[in-house]
Amino acid sequence: AAAAMASRDGAATMDRGPAQSLCLFAEGCKVLPEHLGVCPLEECSQCKRAFHAICVGSTEDFEQTGRCGQSQCSIITNAARSAAAAMASQEVRVAVPAIAVSVASDSSPGLSQRSALSQPRRRRPTLEMLQLPISEIEQLRRDTEDILNNNLADSIRTMYRQHMTRFLEWLFANQRTYGLITPAFLQDLEAAEGRKTPNGLPTAHYLEHILSQKDIIPIDFVRFKAEHFMHWISFLLREKPDLAFSTCSSYRSSLMYIVHLYDVPVKEFHEIEQVLTNHFVGLKKKCNRQAAKDRSVKVTVGKDPLPFTIYQVLAKEMLCKMDREFIWGRTFMIISWNLMSRSSNTAGLLYNHMDFANDAFQFYIIHQKNDQAGDKARDPKHVYANTTNPSICPILSLGIYWLMFPVDHSTSGGRLFPGTSQYERFRKLFSQRLLNDRDVLTALENNGLHVGDLGE
Repeated sequence: AAAAMASRDGAATMDRGPAQSLCLFAEGCKVLPEHLGVCPLEECSQCKRAFHAICVGSTEDFEQTGRCGQSQCSIITNAARSAAAAMASQEVRVAVPAIAVSVASDSSPGLSQRSALSQPRRRRPTLEMLQLPISEIEQLRRDTEDILNNNLADSIRTMYRQHMTRFLEWLFANQRTYGLITPAFLQDLEAAEGRKTPNGLPTAHYLEHILSQKDIIPIDFVRFKAEHFMHWISFLLREKPDLAFSTCSSYRSSLMYIVHLYDVPVKEFHEIEQVLTNHFVGLKKKCNRQAAKDRSVKVTVGKDPLPFTIYQVLAKEMLCKMDREFIWGRTFMIISWNLMSRSSNTAGLLYNHMDFANDAFQFYIIHQKNDQAGDKARDPKHVYANTTNPSICPILSLGIYWLMFPVDHSTSGGRLFPGTSQYERFRKLFSQRLLNDRDVLTALENNGLHVGDLGE
């Protein structure tokens, strides 16, 4: 059979060309010479002969079985099959480069040039392959929920829950007036001991548990109105007149978070959202007038920026400390200063985010608060050595840091500052130890600053 195929293919080569000579259909090959570049050869799964899929009578049968469909597939002997496979593998492999050159030179530029032998075809999935067990469907549900949770950072989600915990406490205390706490919540509250404080309010731990589980809806959103929320805001302003408008806005965002958390229909809550928008326009004007009249109200919002003079003093004092923890904190502060980045970005730096180009270190900030999806161009930030002031030189600081904390990727996970709570570590070092130093306090007083004015 192999000899017959070889003689037949050799004869066909004179008339049809090298590509058609490899096809087992020989003179019956349906592929035109100008289409050889886009019609690769296949290999029969049983007789191992090469052919074009278009030459098979039923393309669907070939896709399901991988066979050429000829009678020889069922009667060919083992010896002939081995000989045919050996001939095909040897002849085809030798002929492939020639075919590729022929196709590249003869085919038109419009045709994509592919190799004569294609990769094995992808089998069509069966019903059993696509059916998933209940356990995998539950895992897919958790994966989908995890994707949705990426809309908010964990810290923001925790802050929203804390805000709504205070709101739920206030609603519970005024249940007789508003009646917005659901019976399901009240029943679950009384179902076990330890869920109430000595004064009768739900514990913060229990409220945070309710908000995280989403099993019980604590607020009756059918009866809920915008004025109920504004009553609570007015109550907070009465307790703390200098409450910033930005804080009130975060309370409003917390309410929107709870609405989406319990899948409250948007159409029903749209009117409440519009009323709250009008209320907050007036609230913003009221807070601004309060700041203009009351000298006890702080004009600026947030922490004051760290002056360069204080930055120098802090870096020098930390360099003089014998504790290696200050070596770590000094490097963390200097890198944050030079990158002009948040502490969370500095804590998340990896070694593959760093590069040395010419005379500067390059740092890539992958995730930023103003570009959480990574849409902006990722241009590196350049950090240069400070040869005139070694106490704040970032290159020298990194060198001392690596001497005290050698690089170990097996335990650091590739992080420049390994650990899970590096921001909290720096905050405690900065606020509890460094700002209690006498020289640091003197430098703050000389610049008209107070310890509480500095951001952590």
